[in-house]
Amino acid sequence: MKNLKGKNAILYRRVSTTEQKKTGNSLHSQQNQSIKFCQNNQIHILKEFEEDYSAKNFNRPEWSKLNKYAKANYKDIDLLLVVNWDRFSRNTLEALNIIDTFSKINIEVNSINNWIDYQDPTQKFIQLMYLGMPEVDNKMKGIRMKKAMREVLKSGRWCSKPPFGYLPGKDCLGKSLIKVDPDKGQLLKRLFEMYSSGNYTQSEILKMTSFKSLKVP
Repeated sequence: MKNLKGKNAILYRRVSTTEQKKTGNSLHSQQNQSIKFCQNNQIHILKEFEEDYSAKNFNRPEWSKLNKYAKANYKDIDLLLVVNWDRFSRNTLEALNIIDTFSKINIEVNSINNWIDYQDPTQKFIQLMYLGMPEVDNKMKGIRMKKAMREVLKSGRWCSKPPFGYLPGKDCLGKSLIKVDPDKGQLLKRLFEMYSSGNYTQSEILKMTSFKSLKVP
């Protein structure tokens, strides 16, 4: 690692959800690690940014503030530091574009736990691995989640928001299912029965006062 003494840095830390921010220790741990790294290397911290948002892209509130700050103060900034690369991004292509954009204004993006020496061309392969693994992990999680949801549905369970006219419920084993809304469910049944009779048009049924409570606000 090159001599970082006297460099100016901005710090970025992230978790994926508000729940993690409220109940987890990750943000605090990331902050402590970053500050300790800067102290040990005599790096001056200009500003810190933290947020609870997905890293699947860079459309994040705090990242937007960081980006604006960096572009306005780039002459004073040498480094943008994260603890691990998955805190920076889980989208390889977008991450590489951001790193390149920052390098053009002489801001080096780096991870304190997986440092990249940009002067060594062979380390580009290592960086691609660091950036690619979080994206692959995200996609694998998505595949597993979809598979799990299919198994839940096949077993007669319901794992998402109940459709209109139904309410969330649980069976005797405490497993999730849906149940008919005692009020709207019966009205829906009556509505479909009237329409299927062929005696009423959709517009006629929608104008009936008895079905007013079914209208979605």
